[in-house]
Amino acid sequence: MIDNKHISERKSKITSSIFEPDYQIHRSIIDFLPKENSGRVLDYGAGNSPWQEQLSYDLYKKVDVSQNIFNDIDYVINPNEVVPVPDSEFDTVLLMDVLEHVPDVDFVLCESWRLLKPGGALLLSIPYL
Repeated sequence: MIDNKHISERKSKITSSIFEPDYQIHRSIIDFLPKENSGRVLDYGAGNSPWQEQLSYDLYKKVDVSQNIFNDIDYVINPNEVVPVPDSEFDTVLLMDVLEHVPDVDFVLCESWRLLKPGGALLLSIPYL
């Protein structure tokens, strides 16, 4: 079960300022993200989707355990619940700062793999890695 403190933190506005402690890490991730069109993208654990504006894409869908401040999460699921989408639906799956929060990392990685088209890209980051 997700506690209320976690949900309220996820709903707080994210800023990208040089005064933010994670600014340099965020800049490194932005530099790493693909510059070409990423096709159909699934942001798994999207939060407030801070990476959406950094990508070029045809479709951008979001999945998370609660709605965000914009109320634009497409699939609200329970932890370790299958995303209600057919296999091989996305060209790119983002797992940005998500794995450290999930109860079963193997499940989330397998689910991400299921959702990716053959030859698709899984882009993930874990804090400080």
